[in-house]
Amino acid sequence: DCVIAADQQEVESFFGNFVPRSRVKEALNALQAARELDFVRVGHRSLIQLAPPRQPGVVKNRAGTGTPATPTRLSRGG
Repeated sequence: DCVIAADQQEVESFFGNFVPRSRVKEALNALQAARELDFVRVGHRSLIQLAPPRQPGVVKNRAGTGTPATPTRLSRGG
């Protein structure tokens, strides 16, 4: 019915039926770099899941906590 999280080999195996596995691996790496995918630990396995939607105006740090983004003001000299 649905998958909440899967390991990378399972994702490559599924989509490998439609496109070359090398393209699937490239797409997964690009989505991970863009932080569209997250890793979740289940037992001893590291699974991939969709990242939660980002809130506009909130910047996430490495700890995963969000802080409101403050616009930077540029002063004009003169």
